[in-house]
Amino acid sequence: MKEKTCIPHDSSWSFPPMLTLTRIVAVGLTLAIAACATTPPPAVDLTPPAPRATDAKTQLESGRRY
Repeated sequence: MKEKTCIPHDSSWSFPPMLTLTRIVAVGLTLAIAACATTPPPAVDLTPPAPRATDAKTQLESGRRY
C-alpha cells in the first residue's frame, strides 16, 4: 500500500482575494453613500417667460388694448 503524501499548502494564498473583494465592496459602498448624500441639481423652471410689452404703434395698428 502506498503512503498518502500531504501536499503542503500555504493558507495565506486564499486570503488576499478575500481582502481584495472586501476592499472593492467597501469602496463601492462608500461611493454609493457619497452619491446619495450629494444635493440634487435645482429644478428646471418651466414657466414661460412674461410676454413682452407692446409699443404704442402696435396697439394702434391692431386695435387691441393690452
